[in-house]
Amino acid sequence: MINPAVISTADEDHIPSGLLPSGLPKAWYSYIIDIELSMRLEENTCVYRELYEAYEVRSMKDAMKKLVALRARFDCLPSYRIYSLGDFNPPLVYVTSPLSRLEKDALVVERGMITGTYPWSKGLDDTLFCLFADRKWPGDESRLRLRVGGSSPDDAIEKWLLVARVLRLLKAEVRSEMKSSQRL
Repeated sequence: MINPAVISTADEDHIPSGLLPSGLPKAWYSYIIDIELSMRLEENTCVYRELYEAYEVRSMKDAMKKLVALRARFDCLPSYRIYSLGDFNPPLVYVTSPLSRLEKDALVVERGMITGTYPWSKGLDDTLFCLFADRKWPGDESRLRLRVGGSSPDDAIEKWLLVARVLRLLKAEVRSEMKSSQRL
């Protein structure tokens, strides 16, 4: 697999407001956070500026719009990672499962290193949560997966359930808006 290419929307003078939907863990709203776009590329795909510009967002609602509209596309699998820019107690454990439901055998992993701005740079994972498109085989329809961190496996699962509920509601809202705009 190719290392994901990463673009951060953060800069020193701009911290996005309205990035998070309501209903997430209260502490997260006190953090200085940002959203990062990365792409998992498949066969016969490449990275180019217009691809990133097409998927760049400033809020989770915008990210959900892109991911819901993506289902018919096959050129890339975007990932939106919410992370802290400042001091906070980073998660020690992460849980990953399809957004639609928490699987009994959901992937639970300890905090590790993640790819930085460049494929050769690494840093400790500071992710609060990550919503991403995935598929088992090239050509399959994509599905949404969610990765959420916590201080322990139980805490990560509890936060996963909370974040998944909020994002499912957001997904339903986005779909409803898309249907309403198609009727006009």
